[in-house]
Parts: sequence; structure tokens; C-alpha cells
Amino acid sequence: MGPENKIKIAKETPFAAAIVGIPATAGWIFDIGSLKSVSPARVSMKFPDAAFVLSGFLCP
Repeated sequence: MGPENKIKIAKETPFAAAIVGIPATAGWIFDIGSLKSVSPARVSMKFPDAAFVLSGFLCP
């Protein structure tokens, strides 16, 4: 894995985190259970965790 690939991964990782963090945060704000968890069989993401995930996206 060359340095170009590592830079690309480092730039794309916050967007992947936002894909999880934004719906989870919205789920807590609007009390939508299906947005708090990846699947119904999984444990829901807690609000501080969702907000922490978003901090990686907002502070590159």
C-alpha cells in the first residue's frame, strides 16, 4: 500500500463515519429506533457515541 492510498483512505474515513453518525444522531434527536441501530438485532448506538463519530467528520 503506497502513500497515495493511505492519504486517500485518511480522507475518506470521516465520510464513512458520518454515514453512520448522522442517522444515529438524528435517531436520538427524533426518537426513531430504526436509526439508532445498524440492525434490529444489534445494540443501539448511544447519543454520545454518535456525536463522537460526527466529531471526526467535522474536525478533519
